[in-house]
Amino acid sequence: MGRLRARAGVGLLVAVMLTVTAGPGPGGVLWAPPAPACAEQGGPAYTPPPGSAERRAILEALRRQLQELNGLELVFEVRHLKVKGDWAWLEVDPRSPDGAGRFEPVYALLRRQHGRWQVAELPSTEEESPFWQPGYLKTLRARFPGLPLEIFPARRRR
Repeated sequence: MGRLRARAGVGLLVAVMLTVTAGPGPGGVLWAPPAPACAEQGGPAYTPPPGSAERRAILEALRRQLQELNGLELVFEVRHLKVKGDWAWLEVDPRSPDGAGRFEPVYALLRRQHGRWQVAELPSTEEESPFWQPGYLKTLRARFPGLPLEIFPARRRR
């Protein structure tokens, strides 16, 4: 993914700043409680509500990954977040905590393993990257069997 790229002229939306109350588990990895019954593979995809432990755990997993890669403290404006079973797709607009630095959107596939959310895929969004190609989801599903299409925005499923 490389460094996050700044962008200009973006209106301020409500930003989600995390205060992690789910708590770190063994090895410092953020732990989230088990998914609700509707999250079972057969249930519908859902968006964890703002302030929920599950939403905080998902966002914190992405935040840690981006901080490792870029060394930046970030807060997110969430564009899209859907969870089904142990999978989540997230689309966010990252910015600096003071709002002065704004960066290009970040897309991420996360997977819950052993009760902990981890980034499974952080696709490059460069113009020529596979992310923008029509077969991207098919390729992703081949790499991650059981990945539910319902977590992706309808525009990506076409």
